[in-house]
Amino acid sequence: MKFSIFNFLLLNSSNDICDLPAINSRYSVYRTCSDVTITTMTLNWSTKAESVLPSRDLSGCIVVITGSNTGLGLETARVLCKQNALVVFACRDVEKAQQAVASLPPEYQTDVIRLDLASLSSVREFSRTFCSRYEKLDILINNAGVMASPYLKTSDGFELQFGVNYLGHFLLTKLLLPRLEAAPEGRVVNVSSMGHRLNLLNLDDLNCERYSKSRLYPIYYKWVQYGNSKVAQILHTIELNKRLRATGSRVNVYALHPGMILTNLFQYVSVIYWLMYLLLTFLCKTVEQGAATTVFCAIHPSVRNYSGGFFKDCKTMPPTLPRKAEEKAARLWELSEDLVREK
Repeated sequence: MKFSIFNFLLLNSSNDICDLPAINSRYSVYRTCSDVTITTMTLNWSTKAESVLPSRDLSGCIVVITGSNTGLGLETARVLCKQNALVVFACRDVEKAQQAVASLPPEYQTDVIRLDLASLSSVREFSRTFCSRYEKLDILINNAGVMASPYLKTSDGFELQFGVNYLGHFLLTKLLLPRLEAAPEGRVVNVSSMGHRLNLLNLDDLNCERYSKSRLYPIYYKWVQYGNSKVAQILHTIELNKRLRATGSRVNVYALHPGMILTNLFQYVSVIYWLMYLLLTFLCKTVEQGAATTVFCAIHPSVRNYSGGFFKDCKTMPPTLPRKAEEKAARLWELSEDLVREK
């Protein structure tokens, strides 16, 4: 597979979409579960998060957003708080999370609980703290992530991108599932990427040890490993949905591509890549636009029947998955349970 950063950027901004009939760019007047009338409107590439469903009152809803102190996470939190949800900022740096909260209007309902996705013990501690404070969880948004980092490992010995983007969120979701089940209609939203198309996922080498010392790792395999972590999130979405449907659960799960946005996710990208990126800024969304699909999957009633789906620009589209994806998703789940020691 030939690869360049130019290919990567185009993959992340592709507009080829495949709409399902009930979730296209228009929807009709109907009533939500909170009895709010929604008027006909258009949702597309340029839609801003606060325009997705501004009339929806989220009073009583409890939301957890990982990595919510900046970028897409903060914008998602701002919009949901504005609509009266209580948002828990799940962040590694508590001070930065508190600063983010301080930037919001004082009447917004917020909480801050430390979460370091690179540490499974921190994930467990977050779960214990959250469950001691709240009896239910309406929406879990797995938003935090790292991209194209050097070959680093988490405190538990997992490659950083795989550990943070996928495995930490896998454990977090598993631990919080009882609280999601306690909500009237729990939702899990996995913020993935079109970068999942770059994957060479090998279930026998999830840490990418085979290529870790390759001279090509800094310019090629670190992007592949990012793709591996993002396709793992999609496979997690598929397998979790399968298990939820088998038990008759009311919880739904979605994966999405937010778009190409200039955020601190690019902290590990070299100067050359930055220059190429800036040349393609016409393909980029603003943070306000990038958070739209996350908000759409989190609160819009029309996605109820599409649990397990992949979304882009507030529409469904088929992701590019490995061969025998369902079998791979099931095996990845079992391997992940062994890795996090949580059955």
